[in-house]
Amino acid sequence: MKFFKNKRYLIIIGVLLLFIIVIPFCIKLFSKKVYLSDEYYLKEEKKEEPPKTIDGELSSFDVEKYDEKTYILFVSGGDYHTQETIHNNMNQLQKEYLIDYVKVDFADYKATDYYVYTQKAPCMFIIDHKEVISFLDSEKENELGVMKDYDSLVKWIKKYIYLKKSK
Repeated sequence: MKFFKNKRYLIIIGVLLLFIIVIPFCIKLFSKKVYLSDEYYLKEEKKEEPPKTIDGELSSFDVEKYDEKTYILFVSGGDYHTQETIHNNMNQLQKEYLIDYVKVDFADYKATDYYVYTQKAPCMFIIDHKEVISFLDSEKENELGVMKDYDSLVKWIKKYIYLKKSK
C-alpha cells in the first residue's frame, strides 16, 4: 500500500515538473518575434518630412503596398495631446533605435481590414505580411498607457520585433 502512495506522489511531481517545463516553452513558441522589413531599419536618423501629396491632395494609405512587408503601423487620431505624446514617443523610438514606422490617419485606417480590431484612434499594430502580430487599442486604458509611456512602448515593441537587424 505504501508503494502506491509513493508512486502517486511521483506521478504528481512528474506532471507538475512537466507543466513547469512545457508551459514556458509553449509561451515562447507561440509568441512570435519578427524582423521588420529592411526599409524600416534606418542607417541614420530620419529627417522630418512633410506629408506626401498627389496633385496637391494628401496621399491616402495604400494598404496593398504593405502586403508583403513587416512593419509598425501607427494610426493617428483622437485627443490631440494623447496623439502628440504617442507621436513624440514614436519619433524618440525612431531616433534611438533607428527604426521607421508607418503612420496613417484614422480616416484612411477605417478603409483597411485592420479596422475590425479596433474602431478608435490612436492605435498601433505590428503587422507581418498582412498578419496582425499584436496591437494596442486606445479603448483599453492599460494599452493606451503603453502607447503614452515611452519605456512601456519600447518594451511592448521589443516583445514582438527585433530592434536591430541581424548581420
